[in-house]
Amino acid sequence: MSQKYGCYIRTIQRRIDKSKIEIPPVIKREVAVLMDTTYFGRNFGVMLFRDAYTSTNLYKQYVKHETNQLYTDGILRLQTLGFIANAIV
Repeated sequence: MSQKYGCYIRTIQRRIDKSKIEIPPVIKREVAVLMDTTYFGRNFGVMLFRDAYTSTNLYKQYVKHETNQLYTDGILRLQTLGFIANAIV
């Protein structure tokens, strides 16, 4: 980035340090969970849990292989966050 934008590394670091990222609070609600894994190569995939009603991503996990246990762990994670799964697809 320093070479691309023609400024010092410390300047870029200061600007990054000043930036604030606000994560919206999780609204606990009833959801219909869509879950699937997409692979990028043989040993890297993204397991995604998505709300079918609002099309928002609820939880993601990077995996090497998809297993029933990982899907079960994801549903349990959503329940600990306060989501109530009406349906799982």
